[in-house]
Amino acid sequence: KPYCRNQHTSLNRRRPKHLMLDALIGWLKEIWSGLMPWAIVKEYSKGVKLRFGRFQGILEPGFHWIIPYVDDVEPCVNVTTTIDLPPQSVLTSDGESIVIKCVVKYSITDVEKFYCKVTDAVGALRDISMGSVYDVVKTMDWDTIRQADLPSLMTKEVRKQAFRWGITVESVTVSDLAKMRSIRLIGGSLPL
Repeated sequence: KPYCRNQHTSLNRRRPKHLMLDALIGWLKEIWSGLMPWAIVKEYSKGVKLRFGRFQGILEPGFHWIIPYVDDVEPCVNVTTTIDLPPQSVLTSDGESIVIKCVVKYSITDVEKFYCKVTDAVGALRDISMGSVYDVVKTMDWDTIRQADLPSLMTKEVRKQAFRWGITVESVTVSDLAKMRSIRLIGGSLPL
């Protein structure tokens, strides 16, 4: 079958119409959801009620009346969850190079602090957890690390810092711990 320019261009003309139709449907859904005079907060979360962007209060799970386009309800999941910390290299007090990987188990206990007092509270929790793991491990030698109750030491340290953001740290557990030499790649290639 010979190439027909009109067939090829007609396909290209249809695609933008479909995209415009999808955008129109999305826009209509957004307007419709904004007109809803209620909010439903799910069982595993609490709702942060904002009026014109300002904090108004915490909504418990269930059905709540709101003023469309004036009130906004942001969900905040407050059941226990975990964060996997990436492996990190630490030099112990006796000069051994180790790699440690931990898991932080936490829940949100003060939704207002969590939502309104820090940007990206989960990212901040990850950062302070990694810093605390480093601070605890660097002061010990390898033999002490293997015998010490690292999880309770790290949990205590992380819990103190996370509390100010409305987060209760239940535990910090060590998922991997090994004595090994780490190599840092610079520019994506191994040194020769």
